[in-house]
Amino acid sequence: EQLPKLAERNPADTSIRALEARTQYRLGLLYSRMRKLADAERALKTARRLDPESFDYHYVLGLYYLERHDWPRAVEIPQQLVERFPQNPAAQALLRDARQKRAPEKD
Repeated sequence: EQLPKLAERNPADTSIRALEARTQYRLGLLYSRMRKLADAERALKTARRLDPESFDYHYVLGLYYLERHDWPRAVEIPQQLVERFPQNPAAQALLRDARQKRAPEKD
């Protein structure tokens, strides 16, 4: 309970922010497995906000949206990944997968 408050109050303390980001990421994965999807999304978005440079936090959030068939976000997040990490084959594959799976009427 106190860790998120510390991370917000001390944005320059990267160790607290990194710890909270990892904690939120793990919570997001756990919530997803438990099918608590709103909680999973909130935790994954918090992890990404706390550590915006993390490939993994963006990637898993993209996977989350892909699995939920949230096509605008399922494409948007991988596009951001490809822009940030243009040589990363996992980012390119996620974007390609999202574009291929998106409903035809959404094209």
